[in-house]
Amino acid sequence: MKNYIITSESKEQFDVNGKSLGMSGKRALFHNPKLGRNRIYRDLLGSPQERLKVLIYHSLKYAEGVCKEINEVYHDDFKTEETK
Repeated sequence: MKNYIITSESKEQFDVNGKSLGMSGKRALFHNPKLGRNRIYRDLLGSPQERLKVLIYHSLKYAEGVCKEINEVYHDDFKTEETK
């Protein structure tokens, strides 16, 4: 069975003065199992936060819908990615 996650490529980050802080790293969408899947967090993929779990979808169509909504709300560039 194919599974899908929603990720965003690494971006360069800047401080308030425009000085580069380096690259952010690849990000993904997460949820807290105690709060449910409706509260979505954006964090680094592979981050050590134990309370957050990567959001995994079984339907490509549903994952793309969530991805589109996140991009519209946060003006971001997440995309759907197939996992094994």
